[in-house]
Amino acid sequence: MKTESNISPTTKNLESGNEVLSIKNVFKSFGDNHVLSGLNLTLHKKENLVVLGRSGSGKSVLIKCVIGLIPIESGIIKVFGNDVTSLTRKQLDEMRTKVGFVFQGNALYDSMTVKENLEFALKRLVKNISRKNIEMLVDEMLENVSLPLTKNIMPAELSGGMKKRIGLARTLIMKPEIMLYDEPTTGLDPVTSKEISNLILNIQDKYQTSSMIITHDISCAKITSNKIITLINGINYAEGSYEELTRSEDPLVKAFFK
Repeated sequence: MKTESNISPTTKNLESGNEVLSIKNVFKSFGDNHVLSGLNLTLHKKENLVVLGRSGSGKSVLIKCVIGLIPIESGIIKVFGNDVTSLTRKQLDEMRTKVGFVFQGNALYDSMTVKENLEFALKRLVKNISRKNIEMLVDEMLENVSLPLTKNIMPAELSGGMKKRIGLARTLIMKPEIMLYDEPTTGLDPVTSKEISNLILNIQDKYQTSSMIITHDISCAKITSNKIITLINGINYAEGSYEELTRSEDPLVKAFFK
């Protein structure tokens, strides 16, 4: 386990030098509210990195800073080796096509069917894609989330867990290299939460994605993580595997695992 004054983190079967996301000494405040206070983290290729923090700790702010939705005050955020803060609008849009964002609230379009929701990004962002290929990708993604018969259903007809799955399928349809999950199990019952967590693992295995998972759900963190970072007081306070963090004697870390 690592704390700010300790050794570097232990990860599972990861090679050095294969970073896809690097955050160094990042600060972000809203008035007197200092949300990020010198945060550092690294996401490696094919790794699931969980950022664990209490509500209001800045987890969602962090994930929005990564894709340039919220500007940082200082520090460096690099995605695929490129400094996000120095990218032009066109370059930022190109980067975002390789980074999938699964919103906490699913962000499905209520006026569109499930099929139309999944097609939306493909039609807007992929040039010269055929109708046949669109159909094939929609079918593939719905199979991935075990909802192949929902194409013509409206979002209002879906349960909370089904909406989570469709939101995930809509993100995955662009075949991103990095997946960003913002509280993927919030509002779900324990059984459905476990199903979504296992689905995140299946996606990592099938598509070799690198993922940052923002959560306060310990069960989700345990199932999905290769490495966990605890976000406390705006910094990566401690990091390591789930097993390492559960053995910590630090009261701030232990509070997560009670």
